[in-house]
Amino acid sequence: MIVSVQSAILRDTPVDLLPMRIKKYFFGIDCDKLYEIRLRCAKPLSVVGAAGKRYITPTGKLSGSGEKGIIISKKDIEEAVDILTSYSLYSFKDEIKNGFITAPGGHRVGVCGTMTPDGEFLADISCLNYRFAREIFGAADKAADAVYNNGQVKSTLIVSTPGCGKTTFLRDLIRQISNRGVNISVVDERGELASVREGVPGFDLGFSTDVLDMCNKKDGMKIMLRTMTPAVIAVDEFDVINDAEFISHSKASGVSIFATAHTGNWRSEIPKSVLSAFKCVVVLSSRKGPGTVEEIVHV
Repeated sequence: MIVSVQSAILRDTPVDLLPMRIKKYFFGIDCDKLYEIRLRCAKPLSVVGAAGKRYITPTGKLSGSGEKGIIISKKDIEEAVDILTSYSLYSFKDEIKNGFITAPGGHRVGVCGTMTPDGEFLADISCLNYRFAREIFGAADKAADAVYNNGQVKSTLIVSTPGCGKTTFLRDLIRQISNRGVNISVVDERGELASVREGVPGFDLGFSTDVLDMCNKKDGMKIMLRTMTPAVIAVDEFDVINDAEFISHSKASGVSIFATAHTGNWRSEIPKSVLSAFKCVVVLSSRKGPGTVEEIVHV
C-alpha cells in the first residue's frame, strides 16, 4: 500500500493487485523503486526500476538474467485479469479493446492478446504491463513559475517518449497551479490523474480543481467549458491529430490547456497548427530518472 501523507488516503499499489502466487515474490523487494511490472505468458517475470530491467528469481531476488526468473503461466495471467476486472471482464470491454485497464490507485495496466475480428474485444490475454502511478510533490517545480506569471496561465504541452513521467509531472503541475487559486478542470479519461474512488480523489490535484472522471476528452472538455468556468482544462495523453479540434475550441474560448503527448521529437512531429495552441513546451526524459526536465521552451 501507498499512503499519501497530505491527503491521508490509502492506495493500492500494482503489487497489491497481483495474484498471491506472484505477489509473494515481492515481499523482500523495495517496490518504491519500481516503475513497472510485466507479466508475459511463458516468459520470466520482469520489473523495471531505478536500476533498469530485472527479473525476479524463485528466491525473491532481482537478477539481470532472464534465465533465472520465475516463469509466468497462463493461469497467472487469468487470475491477474480476474483481480483487475473484479471478475467481470466484459464490463471492462471498452478499456481492454484500447489496450489497457485502469486499476485502483490510478495505475494503468497495459494489455496484449488477440483482437477479435470485429475489433471490439481483446481475447486470450497473454501480457500485462503494470505501470506505477505515483504522486511526487515538487515534480513540476522547474516549470510552475514559467507556466504561471502574475495571474496568467500559459497553455502548456508536456512531451516525452513513453515512460518518462509525463502523467506524474502533469499531476503535480495541476496541483501547484490550482493551489495558486486558478480554477482547473481535469478531464480524466482513464482515471489515472485523480484516481477517483467513490467520488474521492486519491491524488491531490489542488484546492481549485474539479475532476470529470472516466469521460472522453471530446465530451468532457465541452462539459467543463459549459459548466465549471475553468481557467485551465487539463488532459492526459493528448492525441496531436485527433484531439486537435477540441484543443483549438478551448483556446478560442479563452481557456488555457495543460496536456501531455508522446513524441520523440516534438519540433518535427507535432504540426505547427497544433503547437499554436500552446505557449510553453516542457520536454521530459528519464536521463536522471523519470521526470527529468530537459528543457522548457516558450513557443
